[in-house]
Amino acid sequence: MEEKTLNKKYLLTFEERKEIENGILAGVDLKKIGQKLGRSPNTVYLEVNKNGGKHSYTAQKAQENFEQQKENTAKLRLETLSKKGYFKRIRKCDLNNRITNLEFQMEILVENIKAINEKIK
Repeated sequence: MEEKTLNKKYLLTFEERKEIENGILAGVDLKKIGQKLGRSPNTVYLEVNKNGGKHSYTAQKAQENFEQQKENTAKLRLETLSKKGYFKRIRKCDLNNRITNLEFQMEILVENIKAINEKIK
């Protein structure tokens, strides 16, 4: 997997994926495409092979796969936190508003996930 971190400088953009697609269609070597993008040739090679290979790579499909992977990662994190008891229900902390500790923690988690997704975009 070429993305080792959520830092934007490591993630391929849709525009870069489009450049990869155009390069492949023009018959340009993957190494040269990587050089043009300022990326490691290995990054381009992995991107292409993970998304169908040279004969079926499209930027749109690669971007959709990336978005799906991002969504699956967020779901897995939620499941992991849940299994670790992060959302353990405790007594109600505000009787007037009937907000439970679980609901409060969920609100904070949702805000954090939104913030992470904004950083990824």
